[in-house]
Amino acid sequence: LELIRARHAVTSQPLLRAVLAETLKDEALHVRAAWLAAHEVLPNLARPQRRELKQYGAALGEMLRRTFGTRSLSPKLRRSEARLRDETAAAGLGAVSAAKEDAIVDATLEDIDSRLRRLGIT
Repeated sequence: LELIRARHAVTSQPLLRAVLAETLKDEALHVRAAWLAAHEVLPNLARPQRRELKQYGAALGEMLRRTFGTRSLSPKLRRSEARLRDETAAAGLGAVSAAKEDAIVDATLEDIDSRLRRLGIT
């Protein structure tokens, strides 16, 4: 959601901007539903289930860093991805710079981790 929000804010191509606007609405609903479910379910999980969920979340976070960010990529692939993302961002075609995407992914994952800790996922 946060990446789409950032991309929407800087996209100048009208059709892409419209697609991102619709995607924003859809993703906002997914995020809201997920947190509502989390608040209902997570506090009631047994300790072993919470530990297992924490481990799964850590692995998922690394996957997200490789997919939506570039930090976990090999140096060569990271440079290639950064160049592509930066060129797309400069053209206003639905991206922000690779550095900004990495920062958004990191901040979002930190926020998720903080919220999950408050729900007993430690």
